[in-house]
Amino acid sequence: LYPYQDALTSVLGFTTIDNKGQSGLEAYYDNYLTGTNGKTLTESTITGVELSNATTSFIPGISGCSINLTIDINIQQILENATQNALNDHKAKTVTAIMMNAQNGEILGMVSKPSFDLNNPPRDDIEKLLAYSKNINIVDVYEPGSTFKIFTTASALNENLTSQDERFFDPGFRIVDGEKIKCWRTKGHGSQSLAEAFANSCNSVFMDLGLRLGKEKLYSYLEKFGIGATTGVDFYGESAGIMMNVDSVKNVDLARISFGQAIAVTPLQMVTGVCSILNGTLYQPHFIKSITSQDGNTKEFSSIALRKVVSQSTSTQIAQMMEGVVSTKGLYSFVPGYRIGGKTGTAQKYENGSIANGKYVSSFIGCYPVENPQYVLLL
Repeated sequence: LYPYQDALTSVLGFTTIDNKGQSGLEAYYDNYLTGTNGKTLTESTITGVELSNATTSFIPGISGCSINLTIDINIQQILENATQNALNDHKAKTVTAIMMNAQNGEILGMVSKPSFDLNNPPRDDIEKLLAYSKNINIVDVYEPGSTFKIFTTASALNENLTSQDERFFDPGFRIVDGEKIKCWRTKGHGSQSLAEAFANSCNSVFMDLGLRLGKEKLYSYLEKFGIGATTGVDFYGESAGIMMNVDSVKNVDLARISFGQAIAVTPLQMVTGVCSILNGTLYQPHFIKSITSQDGNTKEFSSIALRKVVSQSTSTQIAQMMEGVVSTKGLYSFVPGYRIGGKTGTAQKYENGSIANGKYVSSFIGCYPVENPQYVLLL
């Protein structure tokens, strides 16, 4: 029984009619949830014929455990409503969202739309069942676009290769290895500081930063942030993303990677990586908080810190620059008194190996509160 119906469809997953977990957390934690059947033992002959006056004994079944998730149902329901509205308003193919605790890797909310009521899976439509139950946030990859600039900026700041006040000039392009790579604003942004370029999302400046870092240094930071590898989340089917082999990367590739092209990530990787930058430490994302057996014994699961990634100074500067994006370029007015940071991303989509005109992956990643980020949201 699923009291929240189509909430958490792709996270919880579903079972067979015999209550065997088939997907999602139902499958991942099936051994804990299922329990053990009871049975009756009766003395018999070797051929299975019950003996007269046979001794019979009963072994009772053991009920399955209860698992307590990191999900906050209030946050989850807000995400469910917001993504459904976005799906309807923008006629999107899919809409996904993740909310994570920036301090410890707890997944507070995760949703992908369209979805279905878990009490009534569309078993008569296998294509729909598979498509809507797949957890896109963990299984699928996408080209992130400008949200990826957070990683390039953090790497350069942490290496003291730039500062928020350093000035750059953007004529609307850079020429790398003889190839002209355009900024999204083809007439250019002119003279601007790094903080302004971050708010302007100027591709040219991030190409400069990527080339300063070099492929080995940038790749080493991306590895620290968890890009190009599975996060270790407690869920089946996680993708590692797609990255070029570092030995094959040329300057022109490095330039594109630096502003979020020529690389693919999962939404979960993206959120986990940004959390690591904002708090300085990479945590393993997870859904499980505790498991309680029917006799009342509880096993608590603590968060796992994997490694330190950037300095406190870098974390603070990235949060400030993300706030600058919202306060100077944001199209919406946020609630006064609440300091929110963010970064938008728009990536091209491909069909049959070519760019699909007019089709995009649009995203926003935000943090709150800026002065000490507790939450990171990717939509």
